Amino acid sequence: MKKLVFIISVFLVIITFCACSNKSEFTIDDLTSEDYLYIDAVYNEVEGWNRGKEDSGRTFYIDRISFYYFYELDKVAFYYNYPIAGYSGTGFYVEEDGLEWVGAKNDEFKDISTRHTSCLVNNSSTGTLWDHDATEEEKYQIIVNAYLRYLNGNK
Repeated sequence: MKKLVFIISVFLVIITFCACSNKSEFTIDDLTSEDYLYIDAVYNEVEGWNRGKEDSGRTFYIDRISFYYFYELDKVAFYYNYPIAGYSGTGFYVEEDGLEWVGAKNDEFKDISTRHTSCLVNNSSTGTLWDHDATEEEKYQIIVNAYLRYLNGNK
């Protein structure tokens, strides 16, 4: 009986080690030209979405950003959040030529509205931290980091 427990224990340790060691994470070196199309589309419109929002006489700035993939539509979406009452942000489909508000196509939005709301809530707590005062290079790098988190499953 002791041998059986020992063998099972060793087997479980080996399986655990192998399963954990095979996980690979995307790095900046793994980004493709298609990935950079998404990153650049968001960055090229940074002046349009990186603004303060007035609420109750105070100005709030975006605190988090993230990316998400809607497999039903085969589209990548970009989300940002203002820290007002938990979450107060929006999402955009990332197109090669820019950003399109997620709710713009009503037929598509009906199919994904629950997941869209879930993405907004999730971004407010787990999105990549955004710094509206960062330099242009730092803003670009923050967007790259958010995209890498998306690729690595932290959506």
